[in-house]
Amino acid sequence: MDRRSFLKAGAAGFSALVTTTLAKRALSAALAAPPTELKAGSPHKQTKPAARFPHKEVMFVRVFWDKVYREARAALEQRPIDLDIDVEMEGAALNYAGWWMHNMSAYGNANGAGTAGGPWEYTDPAMRWDYPLGMDIKKAESYSRARLIPRGGLGPRSPEQFLWDDKPADNCLKASPEALTRKVKDAAYFLGCGDVGIARLNPLWVYADNFNVVTKETTPWPRDPAQFKYAVSMSIEMKPMSYEYFGSAATGLAYSQMIFIASSLAAFIRGLGYPAIPTMNDTVTQTPLAIDAGLGEAGRMSLMISHKFGARHRLSSVLTDIPLIPDKPVTFGVEKFCATCDKCVKSCPIEAISLGEQSDVPRGRYNRSGFKRWYVDAEKCFNFWHIKRAACNFCVSVCPFNERRSHDFMNDAVDQLDSSLFNNVLTTLDNFLGHWRHHRHL
Repeated sequence: MDRRSFLKAGAAGFSALVTTTLAKRALSAALAAPPTELKAGSPHKQTKPAARFPHKEVMFVRVFWDKVYREARAALEQRPIDLDIDVEMEGAALNYAGWWMHNMSAYGNANGAGTAGGPWEYTDPAMRWDYPLGMDIKKAESYSRARLIPRGGLGPRSPEQFLWDDKPADNCLKASPEALTRKVKDAAYFLGCGDVGIARLNPLWVYADNFNVVTKETTPWPRDPAQFKYAVSMSIEMKPMSYEYFGSAATGLAYSQMIFIASSLAAFIRGLGYPAIPTMNDTVTQTPLAIDAGLGEAGRMSLMISHKFGARHRLSSVLTDIPLIPDKPVTFGVEKFCATCDKCVKSCPIEAISLGEQSDVPRGRYNRSGFKRWYVDAEKCFNFWHIKRAACNFCVSVCPFNERRSHDFMNDAVDQLDSSLFNNVLTTLDNFLGHWRHHRHL
């Protein structure tokens, strides 16, 4: 190569580097609009009266009682998947490790799966509502009974498991709601959550009843969790992996972390002398609860888009009566952006994500009616999990809001520039920068 050609090639390379760098900064900053409090109204577009959702109709619960669906699911799992055997072995092992804590402890409360003879035979008291976890300050009868249960196994599930002590202790910590809010949030961050917010509990988000996956029976709550005043909503960041077992492992790891953080924060609040119970997907609908707590906005893929983590997170909460200051719902341009971005739609192999405008017509029995939003076909989505024999994160992995934001240039752009053309430019930049590509291997 002669000197002139070399210089031209160098200039072209430098120009491409500068263009890519500026593009990254523009995209990062444009998606970095700080959230602002919703000025008025609810973030949920309710179009008609809505009732509390029955626990049995949750898609994940259906696998425990619907015989026809269980047979169809077993047939789906027999289909071969296109994976190199070494990749499958490595991914399956990582998937098993990621879900380990979840499968050993989760749903020991409302779903009843963590009990002797249940789908998982190991038992752990972490998620029980009547277990003290070192709560010497509380002297309720239910806690006293729990102290008599060996740490290694709780045995068959009983109604007492749901009977938390619902009265503050006489010697509870006396402080202002502002001070108690700081203490609870500081404890949540200390325990490992990525983001935390407070919401005044809307009973609509609490399941109407409890379905026991072991006995296959629906019963009223022995004590209704909807009686709590507040919810401490927590977001756990997920690893950015999207393929087969590796994506499922990222999901499982977040769920395992949720168990530790939620149960530990409930123990902390009880240690201050106030009622508190940990919850995951067994007791409340976490997404609208987190939106009420100011952690993000609803996106096209029917998940909450977090300002910190985009779609790449999982949610849990602690219901409590400790006096707290609720946060306000926020907006940072998610709905406007999702209205013109369809990356998650294109990423979905089975067309489970809604294209077009929002609607109040559900896509199946597993959607809550009465709200205008983008619905997801939960049955199609969950069936694909079983085809791949692992949790799918394709839609989560391609969301432009996932990328880390660290620049102030074009701050507030998405929120302030109500322009579909501008949003399309950002989506194109996101594709150009390869943010849809995530590591298939460790």
